[in-house]
Amino acid sequence: MRTHVKRPKRLLALCLVFAGVVALGQGCMRAPGAPDPVVEVLEEIDAYRGDGVPRRLDHTLSQDATYLALDDQATTAAVQFSGPICRISLTDVLLTTLKNNRGIRIQDYSRSIAADGIDSAKSIYDLLITASYGYQKSEVQTPVRVNPDSPRNGLATSRSRGYTLSLALQQLLPTGGVLSLGADRVHSKSYSGGVDPWDRVTLGGSIVQPLLRGFGPAVTNAPIHIARLNEKIAVETFRDELIDDLAQAVNQYWDLVFAIENHKVQKLSLERAQELLRIATIKRDTGVEPPNVVLQAQAEVSVREASLIQAIQSIADASDQLKRTMNIAETSEQWDYNLTPIDRPDITPYDLNENAIHDEALAFRPDYRSAKLALEIAEIEKRVAKNSRLPSLDATAGYRIMGLEDSFHGAVDNAETADFETWNAGVEFVYPLQNRQARAAYRQALKAVEQQEEILRDLEDAIRLEVRSAVRSLETNLRLTAAYQANVEAEAAKLDSQQKRFDVGFATIFEVLQFQEDLATAEVNYLNSKVNYNKAVIEVQKVKASFLGDYRLVFLDSRVQTSE
Repeated sequence: MRTHVKRPKRLLALCLVFAGVVALGQGCMRAPGAPDPVVEVLEEIDAYRGDGVPRRLDHTLSQDATYLALDDQATTAAVQFSGPICRISLTDVLLTTLKNNRGIRIQDYSRSIAADGIDSAKSIYDLLITASYGYQKSEVQTPVRVNPDSPRNGLATSRSRGYTLSLALQQLLPTGGVLSLGADRVHSKSYSGGVDPWDRVTLGGSIVQPLLRGFGPAVTNAPIHIARLNEKIAVETFRDELIDDLAQAVNQYWDLVFAIENHKVQKLSLERAQELLRIATIKRDTGVEPPNVVLQAQAEVSVREASLIQAIQSIADASDQLKRTMNIAETSEQWDYNLTPIDRPDITPYDLNENAIHDEALAFRPDYRSAKLALEIAEIEKRVAKNSRLPSLDATAGYRIMGLEDSFHGAVDNAETADFETWNAGVEFVYPLQNRQARAAYRQALKAVEQQEEILRDLEDAIRLEVRSAVRSLETNLRLTAAYQANVEAEAAKLDSQQKRFDVGFATIFEVLQFQEDLATAEVNYLNSKVNYNKAVIEVQKVKASFLGDYRLVFLDSRVQTSE
């Protein structure tokens, strides 16, 4: 009698190899390298926006008696409209826009969708389990006559029934191969003598490894690498949306500041004209001036009243634009808030090293970083297309151990001895002779790379031009601010001198009105130059993509969040 010695080591080794391959496949899904420094700012932004609750402006409503008086407070020009006064700072605008802006929220969905795309791409390494069950019963005639008088021709019959149960695990390898581990059980009863019923158990594994087309981690992991790059592009697009929307909100805040300050200038100009009309009326009544002097003064008062009405409209328009950017609904009670800015434009020196700004733009601009990532994707697709031109040459290998006995447990025991084993190995070659699809795809991939390189060069030229324009605009507005400030001082001195000459009769009312208009124009120009300088600073920050970093301490300060 033959003694069977169990040799489970081969089966155990096969299972350990399979487990190691699964772990290797999972390891290939981890993102390599350290996170990009830009992500730190976005993480802080996500932490602030995380709860998804819209930010309100109720905490900015003023209870100051000075601001509640709607009469002649020059600093509260915006409160000429109905509704409570909302003293809003630049920080409030940034925080509210960051939390509420619909464009930012829409773009955030794209970022989340791209992040889910990475998990979808990683599914190529999902461990695949397959199971099947089949039952068969048959009764057939055999070419053996056992009873000629039988109504069924006397032929013998063969009957059998049985079932097959299969279970298999399949894992993709980073090299492009597929490793399988499986177990089969066949149970049969044939009513034909011998071992009946019987069970056969088969345990084994196989591997199919591409050697040319589809070989290597660079090809296998290409979908995962592309998904990660697409996620980075989505992050850069989201960052671009943040910069655009927040910069737009700041510019609109300064537009509202200008509108209110312009209202003050127009109101003061009207008051000067009204005072001059009062004096001219007294002089006419006393016979010192002819009646046409009063008519000139009245005409000028009407013109300045019209300018004041337009200034009020500009305040309302600027306020509505800012509320829209902060995504304050017109149906909300916050829409009726009178936004009164408390920050004023100042002239802060700014480093205007054009080369440094250009280098920073190339390092941090979202559109330029996205273009570089798109070039990386094109390069990956080119490598995959180049590999696809190769013939398909697959190496195959398999190993199985089998056991057969009159019971399932006996069959398993026999299989574990590994006395009955089967090895197989081979290669399979497939190649389309023209191979037109693969060749055309590779040519397309080459052109896509060249196209992305051209896009990148074009963007570099555009960035250089934008940097020069932004720096030039900042320098120009800085000089204009100084010039208009001197102009205001000169026009004020001229008006004072002309007013004194008019009081003693050495100047006409037309000259005084003209000097008043010159002073008002100078004051508006000076205010506009200050606002434009601050807008030019924002444009420089946008051009070099430092806006979020420059403002992060303002709108993400923990003390600001705590105070809400």
